[in-house]
Amino acid sequence: MVWPARSPDCNPIENVWSAMVSRVYAHGRQYDNVDQLEAAIFAAWDSIEQEYLLQLLKSMPRRCLAVIKGKGALTKY
Repeated sequence: MVWPARSPDCNPIENVWSAMVSRVYAHGRQYDNVDQLEAAIFAAWDSIEQEYLLQLLKSMPRRCLAVIKGKGALTKY
């Protein structure tokens, strides 16, 4: 299978980054310094449930099939 290397459909880490950004910048949050931002990033990472990560991994077969069926086009993922 030709793998669309930069496709977010085949890279569940993109979902993790999105969840991280949502948590770090919730309610338009801004930071006064790097230390505050770093603390928020660590807190966001710690708040992501292991079950969420496992579900992303388990979704890979469906994601791959969707990419194959769509002939490499973007999917709902």
